[in-house]
Amino acid sequence: MDNEWGGVIKMFEFLYKYYTTLAMTSIVPFLIWIIRLTKSRIKHEKEERAAALKKAEEEKAEQAERDRIRDEALQNLLRNAIIAVYNRSIDKKYIAIYERDSLEKVYVSYHDLGGNGTITHLIEVLRLLPTQQVDIPSMENIIVSNKA
Repeated sequence: MDNEWGGVIKMFEFLYKYYTTLAMTSIVPFLIWIIRLTKSRIKHEKEERAAALKKAEEEKAEQAERDRIRDEALQNLLRNAIIAVYNRSIDKKYIAIYERDSLEKVYVSYHDLGGNGTITHLIEVLRLLPTQQVDIPSMENIIVSNKA
């Protein structure tokens, strides 16, 4: 019986000695390949994230520019609306109450968009006009008195 087990033991020793070496020489390069592949994928993912971040920043800058242009256009439209009401009201020598209420809201929006003092002066003049037609001797008195 010892002979049988002795042969089995020798066979296992042989397999252990040579197949372990063979397995290690096969597994190590495979593990190195897996590590390199993982590093490559990580590097690629970092590059993709960096590119996506750069693209998002560019899109954000483009959106900010579009917002600025839109706000500027809206401010110009509001300015023109205020000037139109001003010219019409000065010609009539009064401003309708609904125009004054609407104009105040338009002016707030205009001012929030960064409007300047020229339109503020026009609004102040319009605030001094009556809301119904009356006989005003001279519009220059209203305009001049507001400048002071």
